Amino acid sequence: MSADAFRKSKGRYPDPDNAERDRQIAAARAAGEFLDDIGRKHGISGSRVAAIVARLSAPPRVDPRIAQTQKMAELYSMGVPTKQIAARFGVKPCVVNMRMHRAGIKAVPRPVWDRLAERIEFASGCWLWRGKRDKFGYGVFQPPEGSGRTSRAHRLTYEELIGPIPAGMVLDHLCRTPQCVNPWHLDPTSILENLQRGLPGGRRLGSKNKKKKK
Repeated sequence: MSADAFRKSKGRYPDPDNAERDRQIAAARAAGEFLDDIGRKHGISGSRVAAIVARLSAPPRVDPRIAQTQKMAELYSMGVPTKQIAARFGVKPCVVNMRMHRAGIKAVPRPVWDRLAERIEFASGCWLWRGKRDKFGYGVFQPPEGSGRTSRAHRLTYEELIGPIPAGMVLDHLCRTPQCVNPWHLDPTSILENLQRGLPGGRRLGSKNKKKKK
C-alpha cells in the first residue's frame, strides 16, 4: 500500500510507525475519554480515532481455509485417501494435495492390500479389477515408491495373499480373464508354458488337461 493510500485509509489498517500511539488511543478510549479530546491530543480527527479503536478492539481475523487445512492435515496424516478428504470438504483432490505439499505434510503409507481392495469387485468367481488397465486388459497399480514391485494388479494381489512369485516365472490366468485378480485363478508357470497354454486346447480353469507328475 502506498503512503497516500495509507493516509486515506484513516486508521482502518495497522500503522507500524505509530503502533505505540494507537495503543495509547485505545487505552484512552477504554478509560472513557471522548473521541475528539483524544484526537486533539494526538493531532488527528475524531473519526480517525474511532477507526483506530475499532481496528484494535476487533477480534483477529481468521482465514477459514486455515482451519480447514488443519483438519485436512489430520486426516491426511492418518492415511485417509485424498479423494475421501476432498469429497468431505467439497474440493478437488488436487487442492488437498497442493495444501499438504505447501505445508510439508506427508501421508502415512497405507498397506498395499487396502489400496488394492478398493479397486476390486469381489465375487465368488473372478475378482474383477475396476482400476486402470493396460492395452492388454490387465489391471495396473501404482506400488509404493521404492518397493521395486511390479505394477500389474494381479501379481501384487498374488504376492499379498499367496506369497512371492518364483524367480523367472509368470502368472497364468487359468480363467482366461486378464481383468481378474483372484490369486486362486493364477498359476505360476514359465513363459514358454504360459504361451503354450494360450493355444487352443491349453489349460483352463477346471480343465483336466494338467501336466502329469513324473
